[in-house]
Amino acid sequence: MKNKKKEIDIRKYIIVFFITLFIFTLGFWLSSYINNQKLSQIDSLKQEIQLNVLSVETQFSILETALCENTSLSTLSSELYEIGEKLSYMENKLGGQNPEVIKLKKSYSLLEIKNWLLVKKAKQECNAELIPILYFYGNYKNCPICSKQGYILTYLRNKYPFLRIYSFDYNLDLSALSTIKSVYSLKKDLPAIIIEGKVYYGFKDKTALEKILPSFDKLKEKEEEEQSNSIPE
Repeated sequence: MKNKKKEIDIRKYIIVFFITLFIFTLGFWLSSYINNQKLSQIDSLKQEIQLNVLSVETQFSILETALCENTSLSTLSSELYEIGEKLSYMENKLGGQNPEVIKLKKSYSLLEIKNWLLVKKAKQECNAELIPILYFYGNYKNCPICSKQGYILTYLRNKYPFLRIYSFDYNLDLSALSTIKSVYSLKKDLPAIIIEGKVYYGFKDKTALEKILPSFDKLKEKEEEEQSNSIPE
């Protein structure tokens, strides 16, 4: 009787062992499958960003030949913002120190600088009614309020099409960014916003930014008037 009980116990342990092994193997396989899918998505996203960067670079060359015929630069700016959103997603998934993320951030920052210079040229040579803003931020550890500042700038950018927002990681090792920081004697007091050559340090809410923006009221009124005229009676 005891031997029979022992056989039942051993059989039970064996069954439990194989069930446990099966669950562990299934979990490991699912984990590997999900990770591979994520890596595949990230790789696809990386290639997409690289292609978008090349497309925007080509647009720069085209627009420079007929700048005053395309003073709003709206299509170019929209594509630039889309690249930024994809890059932010990739950074959230892989981390800010990932070599691929850093490489793409540098390419994107260079595109932003070229766009900013193009907007400045359009303002000077074609009287384009645009307001460019340079925004320098840090990571959450060094600047916890920077994310909130970024949301406010994105809100204003979406609300007012005449705004052009260019966001830069202050700590990104890029000579072109270092030059901008040197030109404006930028301190590591983040967040930092540059508008019409003047630097503003610390968090700025929506109302404060609207008061700072040059010609804001005039451009806002003109935009509202154009929107009103575009509504069919």
